[in-house]
Amino acid sequence: MIEYTFSLNGNRLANQKLNMNAIQILIITMTFYFINAWLLNYFILKNPVNYLREIISFILIISAFYISENVKVDEIILK
Repeated sequence: MIEYTFSLNGNRLANQKLNMNAIQILIITMTFYFINAWLLNYFILKNPVNYLREIISFILIISAFYISENVKVDEIILK
């Protein structure tokens, strides 16, 4: 509930004050989710961390959002 409240307020402030579009807000939100999940896994659950896998997954997630931000749906449909 607390995370959801912060996420809603963060999205509203990013849209109003920083003039960010939806994809930019999504990238920042996913980055924070990734960091929070990693911290939970490392400090609370005490599971071993494979740093190479974590870095590769983070790069793939950011790449997917970056590509989706730069590809316009109209261009795909018209081709």
